[in-house]
Amino acid sequence: MTIFRASLLVLLTLSMVGCATTKTSDLVYGQKCRTPSTFTKIKTTDIKIDTLETKISYELTPKKVFSGIETVKLRDMTLTLSLVNKAYFEEYSTPVIDLIRVVHYEDHPYRAIFGTIFLAGLLWVVEPDYSDFAFGCTNKTLLSKEPDTTKKVRTGKSEWRDIESTQRFLVSGFNKDYVFDVYMGSYERLPLNNQALINLSTAIINTDLTNSTTIKITCLDCDLLGQEEQALYKDAKKTVEITSDFRAIKADLIVETAKKKVAQVKQDKEAAIQRVVQAKEDLQRKKEAQGVPLNEFKAQCQSLGFKLGSADYGNCVLELNEAK
Repeated sequence: MTIFRASLLVLLTLSMVGCATTKTSDLVYGQKCRTPSTFTKIKTTDIKIDTLETKISYELTPKKVFSGIETVKLRDMTLTLSLVNKAYFEEYSTPVIDLIRVVHYEDHPYRAIFGTIFLAGLLWVVEPDYSDFAFGCTNKTLLSKEPDTTKKVRTGKSEWRDIESTQRFLVSGFNKDYVFDVYMGSYERLPLNNQALINLSTAIINTDLTNSTTIKITCLDCDLLGQEEQALYKDAKKTVEITSDFRAIKADLIVETAKKKVAQVKQDKEAAIQRVVQAKEDLQRKKEAQGVPLNEFKAQCQSLGFKLGSADYGNCVLELNEAK
């Protein structure tokens, strides 16, 4: 009896040690513990663990933006403006953390204890991880690696980059001031060129011109910042002036506008005729859909003895149609 009690005490001690081992062991990320159907998910927690990794990146929002007009070219009625459109970005070093999901499973305590008392003696020798099966276990899964932006620090490096933006330009010198909103950047995946195209046709055609017209182009949203930035981009300006004889361009525009008006009048007339024809066709289809087609009335009148084309024949067809 004493031997049996001693054996029982040893088995119980081993089982408790196994349980304690399970509670304190750390599993490798992604390792799956054995979870029989009797186990219950006790707790799920997401934790962040520091790593030795760092990520070098630039701030998404620029520290400052520099923009100004470098060159202006006029071709016919189109102004082409080349701009400096730069943003100043600072470099940061950010520590990387592991986002871990911790899921703990456990069995019912009484079932686990009594099952271990009767079986642990043998299984503990054969399978050291038996306690994971009997009492419970924990899974640790790596969800993602992400930078901890709360701990980012400047590296001391920085750079100027071309950016895309929308600029407003004021053009004065015509019959009135004109403001143009222009997108500055790349179109259809072309390289970033920071060129603005401004069409002056409306301003030219509405202005009484001389042989020498001076216009001033002002970038309303440009910012030349301070002397340090202006020293980097010496040709940048907020305002430029050009002088040109726009009279030949205006004459061509007048001729082109007249041609467009004639073409528009012709197009409108053709559209009106088409609408009338369409209305007649729709009316005929509506009548046929609502009653017997007119050809059937004609056939009936002929069968009654009325001569085709006679007045009586016409009255017969009319009376049948009205009766319908």
